[in-house]
Amino acid sequence: MSLAGLRVCVVALGDLGRSPRTLRHAAALLDCGATVDLVGYRGVPLPSGLAAHVQLRVHSFSGPRVSARHGLPRAAFIAYSAARVAAVSVRLATLLRRLPRPDLMLVQNPPALPTLAIAPPIAHWRKVPVVIDWHNFAYSQLGATLGKRSRFLKPARALEHALAHAEGHLCVSAAMREALADGWGIRAATVLRDRPAAFIDPSRRQAARARLGGLLGQPLDGANVPALVISPTSWSADEDSDLLLDALGRLEASADGNAPRVLCVLTGDGPRRAAFESAVARRNWQRVAARTLWLAPDEYPSLLSAADLGLCLHRSTSGVDLPMKIADLHGAGVPVCAFDYGPCLREMLSETEAALGFTHAAGLATRLRQILNGFPLAPGLDVLRGVVADQPQMTWAEGWRGEALPRLAALMGRAPLDAQ
Repeated sequence: MSLAGLRVCVVALGDLGRSPRTLRHAAALLDCGATVDLVGYRGVPLPSGLAAHVQLRVHSFSGPRVSARHGLPRAAFIAYSAARVAAVSVRLATLLRRLPRPDLMLVQNPPALPTLAIAPPIAHWRKVPVVIDWHNFAYSQLGATLGKRSRFLKPARALEHALAHAEGHLCVSAAMREALADGWGIRAATVLRDRPAAFIDPSRRQAARARLGGLLGQPLDGANVPALVISPTSWSADEDSDLLLDALGRLEASADGNAPRVLCVLTGDGPRRAAFESAVARRNWQRVAARTLWLAPDEYPSLLSAADLGLCLHRSTSGVDLPMKIADLHGAGVPVCAFDYGPCLREMLSETEAALGFTHAAGLATRLRQILNGFPLAPGLDVLRGVVADQPQMTWAEGWRGEALPRLAALMGRAPLDAQ
């Protein structure tokens, strides 16, 4: 199905270079022939192949400094956030009014403010259909900062609900689709699952380990190398790096002659990274090590394949979102040990992986010993790798064409409405 001659505006108020779902939407639309206006914050450079596309128009501006609000008292945080929303609202409204009229506006949520308050009204004023892509709920993310009992959460939820006017809705999980139907009155959301951009050939794993070892300044091949555990993270409030620190300490304390040596690498960057690095520097571990490393978007998918095991520390604020990092690790052929925040996670993990979840530091330490026991000859790890290899291999682009494209094309007049 071709979208040639059509124009789509994708609005995602976050660092565009750190927004994989947004970038994959843009890439899929471009592959179908559409011209794409990508609107968001300036930050990490976009992947080179996407940035060079002749039909992509990037409209970015400076976002709020995370460090400016980190550690603020609650009242100061709310005041700062209100001022930030007002400033961004003006910039976003001005930009969206000046852009060429698109045939569709695709809006990423969260954040709800100012995105839902500005983008859909301007689109409807310009007689442009709107699709909201839900990857979580903004009010539940606010609860991670203000506390789940904050008196601001109920009005925040009501406001998010009131602003969610659109001709179409996408969401990341079946559980979220049910939540939108039952609690929000949105009964026609289409599930667009997060999947790998591509599947990494296992034959490239050795080269990936050599490359990653060079970046770390530590050989990852040869005799007596540690088990390599990689945890992709954005270092945000919904990823529990403190739990990991505690678990690694427990693993070190319980080590004996047969216990595996473990090197845990946390990728990404964000507000909590410096505190974690400082805490690790104070440890005097012998069999356990933790390192942090930024991986460029162009290298990230292939370098994940260097891992023996993937680790997901994501704590869902809503209980119905799903972390993209699990899809990325599976695309690299890496099994995942994940924090178990609820039944929704089973939509992405195999039954074998789900059974090896954890909910506290002691549980994670136990799981790591269980999975990596005997490394490099670790039968439990071999079983998990086989399970991941046997899973259906559908890429993001393939899933997008089957799940999202029919709905988007129908709203732009390129497919019948019943082609959903």
